Amino acid sequence: GWVGASGYEYANDNTPDEQAQWTVRAYELMKSWGWVGPAFLWNLNYGVTNPGTELAQWGIVGRPVYSALANMPK
Repeated sequence: GWVGASGYEYANDNTPDEQAQWTVRAYELMKSWGWVGPAFLWNLNYGVTNPGTELAQWGIVGRPVYSALANMPK
């Protein structure tokens, strides 16, 4: 696999709670703008279906962001 330079790891400065807050906020903003069409969040469950791969870091199942999205007003 590809490895970045030490000290430049991706998104290490964001907590899981921040990810949840900011993701919900992004959907709130898109809804309020009125000109944004359908939006989707990729990906749901690579952390479950492909653990240990580079794709697993993108999954939201089992993280605070999953509950935050499920509970936000639609």
